[in-house]
Amino acid sequence: KKGDNLDGSFGKVQKYHVVRFSAVIKLENLGKGAFGEVFRVFDKDERNFYALKEIKRQNFEKAVQFQNTIWTEMRNLLKVHDSHDTSLLNIFGINVKSETGVCSFLMELGSGTLHEYNQFRLQNSIAWKEEELLSILYQLVVQLDKLNNLGIFHRDVKPENIIVTNNQNKLKLSDLGCAWLAEEGTKSFNIAGTPYFMAPELAQALVSKQRRVEYN
Repeated sequence: KKGDNLDGSFGKVQKYHVVRFSAVIKLENLGKGAFGEVFRVFDKDERNFYALKEIKRQNFEKAVQFQNTIWTEMRNLLKVHDSHDTSLLNIFGINVKSETGVCSFLMELGSGTLHEYNQFRLQNSIAWKEEELLSILYQLVVQLDKLNNLGIFHRDVKPENIIVTNNQNKLKLSDLGCAWLAEEGTKSFNIAGTPYFMAPELAQALVSKQRRVEYN
């Protein structure tokens, strides 16, 4: 359920709770990005494990950049939640502490990422079967299609952003921080994502853009 609006120093944002954040205990750091970190956490109330993503104001040069980043991810996650499609990423809480400049997203944990699962298989010489790879591709296409039907374009599909659920055969796309929520009559002209996993024409356009900036 959606709650009140919070008026903080970083603008008006929406809060949403299913799990009490005060009941959540951090257990381990699962990864760190440019603007935030992801933790494995335990909820003392529900006795469940979750993934907690924290984005901090201190990692941004300007407050408006922090505000835009958390608002973008918040809108995307709430859009997914409001679809009531359990085959997509499950969201259990969003919390913004304006006084400390921390935005937290509580999401399903799964058993790891596709990147971690692939590394495990490589280390143990477990080859991928063709039917397994076809299943992965099919599930990703279905996930992307469902997101696109919601007006969400992920733009950063890579093994690190694909969750392997507790049911080992099911995958879900995570990390909607780079995703673009399309609105009627709007177009996106910026390039987002991880260059190594971009379509060649987008990666080339990004390199050209960076060179123009350097030359100028």
